[in-house]
Amino acid sequence: MSEVRAARVLYVCTGNTCRSPLAEAVARAHAAHSGLPLAVSSAGVAADEGAPASADARAVAAEAGLDLSHHRARALTRAMLLESDLVLTMSEAHAERARALAPERAASIHVLGRHAGAASGDVPDPFGRGREVYRHTLEVLRDWVTRSLERHVDGAKSREH
Repeated sequence: MSEVRAARVLYVCTGNTCRSPLAEAVARAHAAHSGLPLAVSSAGVAADEGAPASADARAVAAEAGLDLSHHRARALTRAMLLESDLVLTMSEAHAERARALAPERAASIHVLGRHAGAASGDVPDPFGRGREVYRHTLEVLRDWVTRSLERHVDGAKSREH
């Protein structure tokens, strides 16, 4: 019996300091809790390479038992997209940028909310809008990340059979 390779999931937002790091942390926690073989990462289309997660993102993550203290922003690259099995973006603009960088991976690039089956696909940017907005963003991400990962795993299982 062969060992199952972890699915590589990449979350993408603008600066990689708020939404995508929170989504990454939620996905890691979900994978650990459910035993899903996932390799999760995040990046930003306009990231300031090496910047920490925003103070509000770190604070709401900590309140939820998630740790962003070691997160450092990464700029989205073509190589990241080529290495990922699933790319989930926070907006259609992020998806368009990712598809432009790696058009051959377009089928694996999705707006998170739509991939999760939500009526509205975009995750609004909480940057500078206060801790309550960050808390709401985290709740949306918890729901959509979980639903999108379950959809991805269910799809992978059906492709195996």
